[in-house]
Amino acid sequence: MASAHDLRQMGMTAASGHGPAPGVEGAQVVVAWVPEMDPGSKPCYVKAKGMALDQDAVGRLLRQVRQREPQAFGAVDDETAPVRLGVFRRTDAGVGVTLAGLLTLGQWPQQYLPQLCVTFIAVPGTPKDAVPEGAPRFTDNATIRGPLPQMIEETVRVILRNIRTAGYVRGLGRDDVGDYPVEAHREAVTNALAHRDDSAMARGTQIQVELYADRLVVRNPGGLFGTVTPDDLGQQVVLSSRNGYLLPLLTAVYLPGTDQVVADNRGSGIPDMLARLRRANLTLPTFDNRLSRFTATFPKHTLLTAETLRWVESLRQPGLTRIQVSALALMREGRQVSNGTLRQIGLDSRDATVALTDLVNRGLAYKVGGRGYAEHLLDEDHQPDEQGLLDDLLPEHAGTAPATGRQRYDRIGQIKALFADGRTMTASQVAAPSGLGLAMTNRYLARLLAAGELVATAPPRSTKRAYRATT
Repeated sequence: MASAHDLRQMGMTAASGHGPAPGVEGAQVVVAWVPEMDPGSKPCYVKAKGMALDQDAVGRLLRQVRQREPQAFGAVDDETAPVRLGVFRRTDAGVGVTLAGLLTLGQWPQQYLPQLCVTFIAVPGTPKDAVPEGAPRFTDNATIRGPLPQMIEETVRVILRNIRTAGYVRGLGRDDVGDYPVEAHREAVTNALAHRDDSAMARGTQIQVELYADRLVVRNPGGLFGTVTPDDLGQQVVLSSRNGYLLPLLTAVYLPGTDQVVADNRGSGIPDMLARLRRANLTLPTFDNRLSRFTATFPKHTLLTAETLRWVESLRQPGLTRIQVSALALMREGRQVSNGTLRQIGLDSRDATVALTDLVNRGLAYKVGGRGYAEHLLDEDHQPDEQGLLDDLLPEHAGTAPATGRQRYDRIGQIKALFADGRTMTASQVAAPSGLGLAMTNRYLARLLAAGELVATAPPRSTKRAYRATT
């Protein structure tokens, strides 16, 4: 909006009500100041034309809620019911569509909110910057728009066309099984869209889905809401959302072309996702929670491979439970395993503590951190050689570690050298120059911590955790 100073700079004079009308080079100019809309009335649209909703979807929604909640909606007309549901809101200016209504039932929400979409990339390597010379930067690249149910299904289709599938004959039929169970990544995408930060300051940030050679990453703006922590995820009792109107709507609208509603709003989504991954014998995801974003990372490999089971047998520890074997397999990959990790696998808090304490007592693992944020790592005497682990996790890179006369190609000296000048570095900053993955980097850092050669600047689950040399 032009100020009086701006008008003078353009050779115009502002009308005061007593002087001449604004002019430029002798010609009259009409200047209008339009006040900004109240945030609660946005997005702006032409009232006579309305904000287009999908009327078929609205009708199906109303039929669903009238059947499900006849007391509340059975005798309510088609104008009042959407107000009760939070699709519309009555204001002094009339009735307007809510953000939840627009995102769920709008024909094209991005007409008003262009960045509330999903972006997808498929990267041929592991990090983005490790693409071979001459190779395409992305093997697939898509932007997915539309109402939330449509974006969920379209994102899943894009993921499916970029992952491997294998056929298994069962009975008289054939099952196609992908690198990741389809319902697991549908749940991850649904959670990202349903729980993202939709506030004004975050509407310029998309949901990001990134598929690498070794993992699938789903990232959304806004961290976990309320008192929920990453360790709480997977527990049936977790029910918390910043989008209070959106979640109930998603329980009554359908995925395109199906009779399946988008969500159940019972806190069962992530437990079901983890259960599907366990049944598929896949490594569980990691969750990174920050104030401005939340990231779920799904490793692309089987947790209990034949090689891993042979390694467990070589430990000669009878009586290990399946959960303990899974915990050891996660530690073998460089993961720090907590009580919360085992709760995600299926134990309650007490049994998780008993299982981890037993691994420590057997000499298979050791504990770092204090009460309330203890993490467990594989004992040094039981760590596999680095090449064996690399071959197991990424068979396509078998034999790529430099040959040495030792069983383990030890990078501990290289890691220590990075701290020689007194620098403080995060695990990611250590991983980049060392050429190691984050899991292997964390393993080396844990060894240096245990040896007293490094100190950590924050607890294990802190987003500000970094490391520095003790001398």
